[in-house]
Amino acid sequence: MIRLFPFAALVIIGAAMLARSQPDVEGCAAVGRGPGDYIRIAEESAVIVWDPVKKIEHFIRRAAFDTKSPDFGFLVPTPNVPTLKDDVEDDIFRQMNKWIAPKIVTQSHLTFTPILCCFAGASKAPAIRDMNEPKDSVRVLGEQKVGGFDTAILEADSTEDLANWLKKNGYSNDPELQSWLFPYVANKWKITAFKISQDPKTGGLATTKPVRMSFATDKPFFPYREPEEKKKPDKGEKGDNGHRNGPRLLRVFFVSDARMDGKLGTDAKWNASVPWADQLTDAQRRQLSSETGVPEDEIPAKTWMTTFEDRASPRPGKEEVYFEPSQDRTPIRPPDVIVHVDGMWIPIDCAAISFIFALLLAWTVVKLARKKRAA
Repeated sequence: MIRLFPFAALVIIGAAMLARSQPDVEGCAAVGRGPGDYIRIAEESAVIVWDPVKKIEHFIRRAAFDTKSPDFGFLVPTPNVPTLKDDVEDDIFRQMNKWIAPKIVTQSHLTFTPILCCFAGASKAPAIRDMNEPKDSVRVLGEQKVGGFDTAILEADSTEDLANWLKKNGYSNDPELQSWLFPYVANKWKITAFKISQDPKTGGLATTKPVRMSFATDKPFFPYREPEEKKKPDKGEKGDNGHRNGPRLLRVFFVSDARMDGKLGTDAKWNASVPWADQLTDAQRRQLSSETGVPEDEIPAKTWMTTFEDRASPRPGKEEVYFEPSQDRTPIRPPDVIVHVDGMWIPIDCAAISFIFALLLAWTVVKLARKKRAA
C-alpha cells in the first residue's frame, strides 16, 4: 500500500527523500502503511503563475522530504480538472532564489594608517486517458503517467467512497484522511492522486521530474490547510518515537501583473513575510516562460513577482491561502550587501614626511637658482 501525503498542492518531488530519523507524522498529513511510518516536508517552494485575464493558475511545487519510505503518494486538491505537464526545468527555483537575493555592492577604499602602527599588527506530456464513469460515486476523470508519477484525477460524491477507492488502489486510508478530504468532496473539487511510478526496466521506482499543474480558478490560491489531528508543534525536541522535530520553510514565488497579498480564507491574515516584490525584467520573464513551460501570452506583459515566506509549523487555520492584488504597489527588496575589499594602503606618516621633504627640496632648489642669477 502506498504511503499517502495529502498536501496543499504537489507539483513535483524535489529530489530529496532524506534517510534520517524524524518525528511522528505532522505538518501536511502524511499517512503511512503502518504504525511509525513517517513522512515530513523539510522545506518547500512553489511557483504560481497567475493569468488574471484567462483566470488560469499554473502551479509548480518542489519539496524536500525527510522519510525512510521509498514509496508514498500525494493528493492534490484543485477547484477544476487540471492539466499535467512535465516540461518544467528544476533550475527555475535556483534562478528565482538568485533574483531575490540581496544585491552585492563591492566597495574599495584608501586606508590611511601610520606605518609604525601597521608594524604593530596589521516534454512533452503524455495524453490523459479518459476514465469517466458517471454512475460511480467516485469518478476517475483521467489517468496519466507524467514526470515519473502515475496520476489519477478523481471526483467523488462521498468522502467515504473516495477513501475506499484510494485504499483499493494501493493508497492508505485513515479517519484523518477522510476528515481532510471532506470539504473538497463537499465543494466538488477535483483530487489528483500521485504515486511514484515503477520503472519497467529495473522494477524500481522511477526518477521523478518537475510537474506543472494548470487549472481554471476564479481566485488564485495555495492549498495550505492541514488535518487538525496532524498539527503537532515543531519545537526542535524529540518526540515519543525518538525522532526530532524541526521548523520548516515554505517559500512561494507568485507571478502576476501586480504586487500581491495573501489571506487565509477570505479575510484572515496570513502571517507570511514578503522579503521581495518587484517587476521582473524582460529577460527574466522570457526565462520564466522557457523554464516553466508557461506560454508567454499567459504571463502578464508587466510582470510582478511577490515572494512570500512562511515558517509556521504547524500551519494555523483551516483555510487555503488566497491571493489578491495589493493596494501597496511599493517594490520591496532586501538591503544591499556591502562588501569592502582591500584598497590602496597609504602610510600617512610617511606621506607627510615625504611631502615636507619635497617642500624643503623645492625651496632649496629655488633659493640656489636665485643665488646663481644674482652672481
